[in-house]
Amino acid sequence: MGESKRFAKNMAAKAFSLGLNLLISFFLTPYIIQHVGSEAYGFVGLANDFVDCARIATVALNSMALRFIAISLHKGDEEKANQYFSSVMIVNFLMCLILLLPFGGVVIFLDKLLHISKEILTDVRLLWSFVFINFLISVQSSSFSVALFAKNRIDKESFRSAESVGLRALFLVACYALFPPKVYYVGVSYCILTLYVFITNFYYTKKYLPNLTVSKKYFDKGAVKTLFASGSWNCLTKIATILSTGLDLVLVNLFVGKSEMGVVSVSKAMPNTCFSVFVILSSVFLPRITEEYAKGDMKKIAENGVFSIKLLGILAAIPIVILGVFGDAFYRLWTPTEDANLLWLLSAVAGAAFVFSLSTQNLWNVFTVTNRVKTSALGLFITAALSIITVFISMAVVQDRTTRMFIIVGTSVLYNVLMSVFFLPQAAAKCLKLAKSTFYKPIFKTVLLIVTMTVLFFAIKQLFYITGWMNFIIMFLAVSIVSVFLGIFLVLNKGERRWLINILTRHR
Repeated sequence: MGESKRFAKNMAAKAFSLGLNLLISFFLTPYIIQHVGSEAYGFVGLANDFVDCARIATVALNSMALRFIAISLHKGDEEKANQYFSSVMIVNFLMCLILLLPFGGVVIFLDKLLHISKEILTDVRLLWSFVFINFLISVQSSSFSVALFAKNRIDKESFRSAESVGLRALFLVACYALFPPKVYYVGVSYCILTLYVFITNFYYTKKYLPNLTVSKKYFDKGAVKTLFASGSWNCLTKIATILSTGLDLVLVNLFVGKSEMGVVSVSKAMPNTCFSVFVILSSVFLPRITEEYAKGDMKKIAENGVFSIKLLGILAAIPIVILGVFGDAFYRLWTPTEDANLLWLLSAVAGAAFVFSLSTQNLWNVFTVTNRVKTSALGLFITAALSIITVFISMAVVQDRTTRMFIIVGTSVLYNVLMSVFFLPQAAAKCLKLAKSTFYKPIFKTVLLIVTMTVLFFAIKQLFYITGWMNFIIMFLAVSIVSVFLGIFLVLNKGERRWLINILTRHR
């Protein structure tokens, strides 16, 4: 299959999977909140944030594993690939055993660590237990995803993901329809999803990479040392991510209140989902640039980076305009029992960084592929440290509860914008030995598109009042069509437009 055809198929499959995921989350989130309340639902996000903290213990080994295994396979060195694969699996198993102790302690003393209403304490404890179990399963099974990554079969991964999300949705609907409403069902559903992914990844590994196996004879201390030496800087990256955004709910719980934590959790649900979507979309480019790096083709990687900024920027205009312009109508319809305007403003603040960060997500892959994660880790950590210091100083000065919420959410956004504008494009260009200005032109074009779209639809909003879901869907479709149409002519060059038109007509 040709490169263009494979990319189009991977992108289409990923879009289908993400679309289904968003659709299900769109209906499930208010459904769950209605049954368990916003306070209990807030602990879902908090549990996931805590797991992100625990992920620091595993990220040094696992963050670079796929990269080293895939490059070994592309070079035809199956012996080295088996050494990396077996070593990762064995060490992961030992780490999971070690993590059982602190996880158990957190669950037992949860009410001593956080403010939790007594009536939901048992429910929240069960939720956190299942979230922890899900994390351990995902860590042990993560390396099996190498088969689809190395073979660039993102389409199969995407359809598998869509199937697992569908299973999770069916499980949750059945639980809330047949049993008393409990928030821990969400944790159980995560486990079901991860187990399904694990089983299918195992199947694809045996199908596409039958010679890749887990064996003691392949365990190699040198391989473990190489992975830790390379991935240890990703620990710093993970710590930086937690400091900049992952502590938001904890800080709101401690400095503002548990009910406000639930409000912030709901307001960040859609921005976080949008961000996750673009992180996943950027992964479509990763297998190809990994192969290009193994072959030493730096020019192709640079072209890949420029095109990814343009394509992701065109798509980014859609959620940015919907959240920024029509967020009040969305929350009024989506969560009618909550303060729609407050949720809209919090979401708009949380999503402000998207103007620069969504289009540039693929540039972060450059650091992984070129094994320059130290550069990105140090940049992220410095800005994260400044972010957390800013928040603590602000909490000592500001007493108003609502203002505190906006400061906690907005501070990380401010530093995210600074990173996306002044650090990421230049550092990625330097890793590829390109001019520092290489990626600024496509970024400027996507920002121009987003500003144009925002101004246009703010004007349209004054003439078109959204009264129901049908009106909102019509406006969503209008934003999507106009964004793609303007993006093709404002952002893409003639060659890129011709390539895209050929792909669309070939697969129409």
